[in-house]
Amino acid sequence: MATTYFNTREVELAVQNEATYGTDPGAPIAGDFFKHTSRLHFTSEIARYFREEDGSVGQGSVLGVQDGRQRCAVSIEVDAIPSGTGTTPPDIDLLLVNALGSKLTGTADTTTDAGSTGASLVLTAGGGAASGIVAGMLFGVDVDAAFGVEVRRCVSIATDTVTMDAALSANPATGRAVHVGTTYKASFAAVGSLYLHQFISGVKHAIPGLILPEYEISVGYNSDTPVVKQSFSGMGKQEVVHTETRPTPTTTGDPLIPTKGYGFIGATRYCIVQATLRTNNGRSLRQNESCSLEPTGVKFTENGGYTNVEQELHMLLSTGDTDTSAVYNSAKSAGTTPLSVIVQNGITPGKIVAWNTPKFVPLPERIELDGEMGVKLAGRCIGTTGDDDCFLAFL
Repeated sequence: MATTYFNTREVELAVQNEATYGTDPGAPIAGDFFKHTSRLHFTSEIARYFREEDGSVGQGSVLGVQDGRQRCAVSIEVDAIPSGTGTTPPDIDLLLVNALGSKLTGTADTTTDAGSTGASLVLTAGGGAASGIVAGMLFGVDVDAAFGVEVRRCVSIATDTVTMDAALSANPATGRAVHVGTTYKASFAAVGSLYLHQFISGVKHAIPGLILPEYEISVGYNSDTPVVKQSFSGMGKQEVVHTETRPTPTTTGDPLIPTKGYGFIGATRYCIVQATLRTNNGRSLRQNESCSLEPTGVKFTENGGYTNVEQELHMLLSTGDTDTSAVYNSAKSAGTTPLSVIVQNGITPGKIVAWNTPKFVPLPERIELDGEMGVKLAGRCIGTTGDDDCFLAFL
């Protein structure tokens, strides 16, 4: 029989939620697949005990080996790919929920009414209920022709009046569009496990009992093609061979095209050079019970039982309209007054990815950025009520 070889680009992945830890939820369907850029994802970890320490005379060679605990490390890299429709979550929806904890989904876009001023946004009559905007949700407002769409977070909503985390660059007039999407937020809510199917033509493996505690999203606008990148890292049970039939994958959206982006610190809009957000949701696998040499469930014990969020921003050192020198100085006292930050990538509704850290506590540093003086802000992001360290939205 002829030998068949495979290119690394032929790997396809599909993900499902598990109802019971480590249990196959059944054959994947077309919509369970997602686009990815990494080509090698699984690394088996099998502890082995080599019997090479026997003390008998003449028994110095290895006499045997026993397998011990088994698990599998998983690493997945993806481009940020909005679905193209704000109210439709991206293909990696399950990965984001597993990494961050929970999500809020808007219902429909709406418009503004008269009276918006400062951090108060007035929606058209009935717009509050129709949009599905709730506290914690990020949304975009088409401010005016000059400023375009700006992303803000809903702090609270009373009927059709939204209190935002910061004012917009201008007060929007009546009839300006308000765009909703899907917001993922750090949460203490119980996070379950995933079942990851891999298809490489006739070679099929799966990872049961997968969790993805580590997540990173980053963008470098100093690149010729500043595309937003994401990565997920975690661990599951040992990979198994599966026999599921491969459906024809159905995925939506295109990678976030190189386009404009902004960094908002409070209500002030800045140009950014690089931005990175990293989270660890504190989940790990229980691997200490006698009933199995593989993980038996998910526990919330890392980072002292808390989510750990870190952020890094690079901006050019400047004065004038975008006074990053003032930001540098104020960051020195961020432990007393943390910075509220929104990083917005994209300006076209349906193709925007943004994140918000309400309480960013950085240490400022001067750095070189392509021959110019720059400002680096790097540090922890903390919460205000215990589970609002960060918010990530596809709009």
